[in-house]
Amino acid sequence: MTQRCAEIVKTTAGIAGVRDQMDDLLVVIVNWNTSDLLRGCLASLAVATEGLRVRTVVVDNASTDGSPEMVETDFPWVELIRNSTNVGYARANNQALRRYPAQAKYSLLLNPDTEVPPGTLQAMAGFMESHPEAGIGGCRVVKPDGRLDWACKRGRLTPSMLFYKALHLDTLLPHSRRFGAYNLSYLDENQVHEVGTVVGAFMMIRRECLEDVGLLDESYFMYGEDADLCYRVNDLGWKVFYAPVGNIVHYKGQSTGKRSYLMIRHWYSAAWKLYQRRTAPKYPSFVNALVWGGFWTMCLGSFAANFFRATKRVPGRR
Repeated sequence: MTQRCAEIVKTTAGIAGVRDQMDDLLVVIVNWNTSDLLRGCLASLAVATEGLRVRTVVVDNASTDGSPEMVETDFPWVELIRNSTNVGYARANNQALRRYPAQAKYSLLLNPDTEVPPGTLQAMAGFMESHPEAGIGGCRVVKPDGRLDWACKRGRLTPSMLFYKALHLDTLLPHSRRFGAYNLSYLDENQVHEVGTVVGAFMMIRRECLEDVGLLDESYFMYGEDADLCYRVNDLGWKVFYAPVGNIVHYKGQSTGKRSYLMIRHWYSAAWKLYQRRTAPKYPSFVNALVWGGFWTMCLGSFAANFFRATKRVPGRR
């Protein structure tokens, strides 16, 4: 841990009496039209938070599927913030984080399309307590079929990493340290590792780290803001850990699949913005120009693949 981070932790350790009065965890869930999934997520939290002092906040981005009413009726212990428009993921999370800037030892950003088994929150909080150099921690995230959601542990973007991914070398040679750097697929998914980024579907952030680095960058509407925060945390000397001491289930893409083309565009725009801000300054212009071309070529390829998938789903189409 750097001297800067060590000083922050040492200072806060001197006010243990104040810390003992804090909540253990502030859970922030941003929702947009995922009523059924949000219900499952909150039901799992009702059990998973036992033994912890937890404040749970749902920020609803103008859902039209009855999500806010469901939260008010079925989960009265949850605090609800209702937005009149969809303000995006980063800004909505920041609304809750600003409302309770020093309420809890840790803040947890959690997707509504997740379920949290008993023991995961306690295990992750324990991991963070035993690793004071950890600014951000992410648990093992699995899809409903039990396969790992690779986004829960990734490396930091580089031109070579993106080139290998474009050629699918990361898929062909996943155990190679060179070619598997994007998803860190060469690392044992059952072991703790320091990583470049963890996914915003489950991101536990130390209060002192958040005070040091600042909130999510609201110029990202959707996607990229979680990786951007991890980069900034690393740049200030804190560490980002993938810690499979617990796991969650991620029903991935349920809230974004309704507008697939727009979401594809959002993803590539956010990825390019992240590259421009956090990686491009380290490389010459001609390299960044090649990366730009590669990004948007892959974007067009994703549009085409999505079109053909949609065509196959049309009833009666041969």
